[in-house]
Amino acid sequence: MAKLNIDGASKGNLGLSGRGGIIEDSEGKMIAAFLNFYRICTNVVAKMRVLLDGLRLCAELGFNGCHDVLALVDSLGVNLYFSFWESNRAADFLANLACSRTSNSSFQCGQNVPQELSRILHEDKDGLPIFRM
Repeated sequence: MAKLNIDGASKGNLGLSGRGGIIEDSEGKMIAAFLNFYRICTNVVAKMRVLLDGLRLCAELGFNGCHDVLALVDSLGVNLYFSFWESNRAADFLANLACSRTSNSSFQCGQNVPQELSRILHEDKDGLPIFRM
């Protein structure tokens, strides 16, 4: 069982946009993480594109699936849930990093993972409370 957390961001809501996501195993260990720069689009477009991109990456990593989004969701046995920001900080960080870097990147467990992402993952795994100001 794996968990896919995704987030899309747009700076200006018709502005520079990016996406980020993280795939974790059932123990919260990162399997893979990704961020992509989308150029200019709306927040809604960024969020829909990241869903498709995240599901495609799951298929590339060997989770059963195909390119049709509905068939892919069904064949992966994925449940889609809304998450508040506090439980989706890793994907939020990656989406905003994509906007600031204006480039694409991907990470595998232990491969050049940004220090801030590692910190967020450790806090999430340890169940530390997050206070939003």
